Amino acid sequence: MPHAAQPVINLPHVCRLLWAHRWIWMTPTMLLGVAALAYALLNRDPWEASQAMLIRDEAVGSLARLGRFDTPESRKSAQEMVLEVARSRSVLREALLEVGAPPRRRSKAAWPTETEIADTRKTVAVKAPSGTEFGKTELFYLRVKDKDRDRAIQLASSICRHLDVQLREVRDQRSASMIDELTRTRNLAADDLQASTEKISAVEVEVGGDLGELRLLTETSAGDSNMRQTLVGIDAELRLARTKQRTEAHLLELITAARHNPQVVVDMPTEMLTALPALKQIKDNLVTAQLKRAELLASRTDRHPMVQNATEQQAEIEAQLHRELGAAASGILAGIEVGATRIRSQMEQRSKIEKRMQHLAAIRAKYSNLSSAVKNREELVKLAEQNLNNARANQAGAAAASLITLIDTPVTGDKPVGPRKAFVVLGGLGGGLMAGLGLLFLLVPIDLAGPAPTSTLIVNGRPLESDRRVPERKQRGGLRLRDALAKIQENQSGIWT
Repeated sequence: MPHAAQPVINLPHVCRLLWAHRWIWMTPTMLLGVAALAYALLNRDPWEASQAMLIRDEAVGSLARLGRFDTPESRKSAQEMVLEVARSRSVLREALLEVGAPPRRRSKAAWPTETEIADTRKTVAVKAPSGTEFGKTELFYLRVKDKDRDRAIQLASSICRHLDVQLREVRDQRSASMIDELTRTRNLAADDLQASTEKISAVEVEVGGDLGELRLLTETSAGDSNMRQTLVGIDAELRLARTKQRTEAHLLELITAARHNPQVVVDMPTEMLTALPALKQIKDNLVTAQLKRAELLASRTDRHPMVQNATEQQAEIEAQLHRELGAAASGILAGIEVGATRIRSQMEQRSKIEKRMQHLAAIRAKYSNLSSAVKNREELVKLAEQNLNNARANQAGAAAASLITLIDTPVTGDKPVGPRKAFVVLGGLGGGLMAGLGLLFLLVPIDLAGPAPTSTLIVNGRPLESDRRVPERKQRGGLRLRDALAKIQENQSGIWT
């Protein structure tokens, strides 16, 4: 498959074309070059004054790191606030009034005008140190540009002073607003606390003497209260009293039976007679007498004097036992009655304690909720008071201390900022050359690959030959500027039609 011929640029032919039509591209080049030269000679590059600053955070409320920012975001936010305040209308206006109008000011209006303030705002910037990101460090620079070096330094100093004043006013106004808001918050929290205190006071008055018991039930998660311990003690006493009552009742039955049959006393266990020592002694005597009579009967008859004497002694002891049984029965009856009375008293006391405990249990949940509400609102009041004190301290510190610290005085470089004059002139010449070449290729159809063919230009309605048939005067001079302008005008009219 044959390859298409690649176009080749004929440099001699291109050079001849450029020379033939030199005024088309040289005119814009010279015009823009002269304009750039005039701008470089007449324009005064501005001087940039730089003032280094340190910014710190407010010390109140951050005792762990006094004056240090907790996060880079807060540091960046503070520096952005400094930038906006430094470029605010009030700061710039006061600084311009302090420095005064520039010597070459032509306006007759009062200094400074809104336009001059806006122009000054464009020359003020807050930048981070070289090699660091804005907001990464407490150090930053306030930079101000002006045509005059001394005036740039004065503007930087004045803006820094009024920036400090304005920042203090901003802090004071912000603290005043926070104080108003926190005062309302504190008052609302105090009102809520007062309402909760009145409610819990009413419950405490209703409880009366059991207030300590109620607080113990509310505040203690485990363990027995005094009332519970008293109830447990009463139950223990009731068990003992009822056991004693049953024992005495059984003993009374035995004593009643023994009055008819003394042998019952002999068969009674010794533990039951512990509370009746006299009856126990008579029982022992009776047992001894019975044993003695039995021994005598084993070797003698009933009529033997010794047996009869032993029988009389036994009968006498039984009579004594009968009398003692009557007295013991009376004593046991009295003890049973006393025990019953004591049991009734303890039962009444137990019933009262149970009612008190039921009443405390009924209001325990309500009292616990009220107590929690009071504690919570006490914490809110305490926090509101702390925040209010911090805001008042900030307001007091706004007038006494500054958050920015100036490092040395404003300084400028040894040269104005901006491009060098040679670069400006070269840039103008380069731009003019590009514009001229573009105009040339727009007006003259050029074939860069070979000898220039016969090309006909229509100028003022007449064909103009560009080969050797063109008069020698025209060929040496190329296309004149007047003819080129006419060609541009004709092309534009053709486009519109």
